[in-house]
Amino acid sequence: MKKIALLVTAIAVSLSIGGNVLADTNTTTFADKAGITPDNKILYSIDKYLDNLKVKLASGDEKKAEALVDVAEERLGESEVMADKEKTDLSAQTLTEYNDKMAEAQDKVDAALDKTYSSTTDNAKNLEKLEKLETKITDRQMKSIEVLKNIENKASENAKETLALVIEMQTRKKEAVEAVAKERQTLLADKKAVKEAEEKLAQAKKTGDELAIKAAEDILAQAQLTLATQNEKFLQVVATKKEAMKGGVGELKKQAKKEQAKDTESSTNSSTSEDVNTTTDNTTQGTVSNNTSVKNNTKPDVKVKENKGQEIKANKENNAKRNK
Repeated sequence: MKKIALLVTAIAVSLSIGGNVLADTNTTTFADKAGITPDNKILYSIDKYLDNLKVKLASGDEKKAEALVDVAEERLGESEVMADKEKTDLSAQTLTEYNDKMAEAQDKVDAALDKTYSSTTDNAKNLEKLEKLETKITDRQMKSIEVLKNIENKASENAKETLALVIEMQTRKKEAVEAVAKERQTLLADKKAVKEAEEKLAQAKKTGDELAIKAAEDILAQAQLTLATQNEKFLQVVATKKEAMKGGVGELKKQAKKEQAKDTESSTNSSTSEDVNTTTDNTTQGTVSNNTSVKNNTKPDVKVKENKGQEIKANKENNAKRNK
């Protein structure tokens, strides 16, 4: 019965979080989106399960991408709360999860865009919808970067290195996404120009006018050349974006291990210092005790010598009296 009550409570909290996530993102803090935090080990595992379930139940790449961004912002809010509580390890853990979820969301958008872009049918409306979603994710990513910078200001020196790396990665990804969106728009315009040139050539051929046909062919050839050049440029920025999206994850994990090693070393040094101080104190106390013992032992010896001296003196006086 207790387990059921616990699960119901977690679901209720998770649903309330979902409502907050869809709220206005014009703030530079996501702490209100955190809900259950990783320092609550029992409820947090249930919360994460429900988040994953929400992503799994979302239909289509677009909905999944939006759900992933929601979860990513929740993880970032948790990182912010953990940083405020000075729980560095938990803050770094949720920060890594935020980064992973954002990358996964962009992958879903890319998959949907590639599918739409390679389709032979006219999917202009769907493409426009996906581009708006991509812009929306980019805007939300900008807010996330602001939050990351706020966390960086509160973090320890070791954690600052990881945060700086995440900020750099997210900024690089945002710029890569914007570059692809810009080049895609140009590519679509060039494709449209080729299509229009093909239609004009077909019309010219119907008239039988050789000069008109030749002019239409020249226009088409120029449009095709422009499209080919732009297509190469577009492929280059797409490749750059893919590198930006997958790059840095290994660096982030290495940095996390590096910080963990630093924290361990710092803790070890602190413990060693305490042990040395304790040993020194014990040694000093032992020395003092020994010195005190020596002093105490010396006093009886002096008294014994004094008594013997007095006894010898008394014997001499007695002997002198007898001789007289």
